[in-house]
Amino acid sequence: MPAVYTDLTGQEVLRLDYTDVHEGVTRACNYYLRTEKPIKTIVAVSRGGLVPATVLSHLLGIRDVQVIQAASYTDNRKQHKVNLQFALPLQEVLQSAETLVVDDIYDTGQTMAAIKNVSPNSLKFCLVSKQLLMPSRTGIYCSIIAEPNQWVKFPWERD
Repeated sequence: MPAVYTDLTGQEVLRLDYTDVHEGVTRACNYYLRTEKPIKTIVAVSRGGLVPATVLSHLLGIRDVQVIQAASYTDNRKQHKVNLQFALPLQEVLQSAETLVVDDIYDTGQTMAAIKNVSPNSLKFCLVSKQLLMPSRTGIYCSIIAEPNQWVKFPWERD
């Protein structure tokens, strides 16, 4: 169960541990197995999506894991315009309906909107969402819901 606390700046923080991550990714795995849509490739959104994508690849038995870089936060928790970077051969993979794009968090939706522009047919998964999303409407599945005002701390991040 994720822990909630207030940090020294007064910011409410939702702290996840690796058990929370594994349970969330397992729920996603079960969700995608129920949809019966074939997944051949997982694309991790670097850096936050790397760990959930790796766990998901093991659970689904998918060895083809690619990486796309998306940066929208600075070190001081300020968000800016999303910048996507990926190798050109990945462009074809991103067009496939058999591709699952994995990120750590759905916050404002800017990263997934940018990804949807280059990957409109792919399946999309975010481990944590700060918004209630309907997968049937948005095409994005999230397994852990955070409050909009919470900062989410993942186990692979420094304190």
